[in-house]
Amino acid sequence: MLRRSFLTAGAVAAGTTLFGSRTAHAAPSTLEKARSDGYVTMGFTNELPYSYADDGKLTGVDVVVAKHVLSQLGIPELVGVLTEFQSLIPGLRAHRFDLNSTMYVTPARCQQILFTNPVWAVADGVIVAAGNPKGITSFQAIAAKPSLRIGYLAGAQLHAVMLKMGVKEEQMTAFPDQPSAIAALQADRVDGFANTSQGNTALLAKVADPKLAKAAPFEQAIIDGKPLISFGALGFRMQDADFHKAFDDVLSSFIGSPEHLALVKPFGFTEDEILPAAKAKISTLCPA
Repeated sequence: MLRRSFLTAGAVAAGTTLFGSRTAHAAPSTLEKARSDGYVTMGFTNELPYSYADDGKLTGVDVVVAKHVLSQLGIPELVGVLTEFQSLIPGLRAHRFDLNSTMYVTPARCQQILFTNPVWAVADGVIVAAGNPKGITSFQAIAAKPSLRIGYLAGAQLHAVMLKMGVKEEQMTAFPDQPSAIAALQADRVDGFANTSQGNTALLAKVADPKLAKAAPFEQAIIDGKPLISFGALGFRMQDADFHKAFDDVLSSFIGSPEHLALVKPFGFTEDEILPAAKAKISTLCPA
């Protein structure tokens, strides 16, 4: 019998019977237990198009990739645990779930979790009022107008990027999820919502509000002399190195394959986002 495709974080944190009891001297590894139980749990953020619940079904570009890899490892089911973005890493480390949906790979995060090799590479963007009346064409443009207010997902790397581009802390507002950020934009509490370009496209299609649009053109932040392109990867606990390696071994040969490209196409991902990720290595992005 299939279980629910997703749960709230509280349900897993409180419901210890989900995993059963373990003895201190004979505890199976996460990978062993997942193979035995036939399922594994993944923290997800309800963030289009990456990992989200659609009519009670867990889906998204991260989800279809994770399900494919897990099936090759003998784990037929993926159970999502709904979690705010900023709680993904703490929740993983606290054993509220067994792996994380994707997030940008950063040196600081590399010190806390084990990242897989990248699964996509994306640019950033901003959702604004249609016609872009505030002239938001880059993060530098936001910095140049102190009256502008910009929203972002709490815990997202975009906060640090915007600070580097000169955006002041008082110009920025953190939101727990995409719907609350969009609601604030619609209510004129912020002038834009900074997010991934792919995320903005999917979110606008979902919201279907003609008064909102992507800021276009939008100039990417320049970091170390180059336009910023961010790599996303799934995360595992440090102590689950065997699970991480098994997953990554399958993943590395799958990313960029025709089967993979066909699988992610419905979520708006093309060779432009996938092939750069297929060429990148986590050992380079997470230097020792």
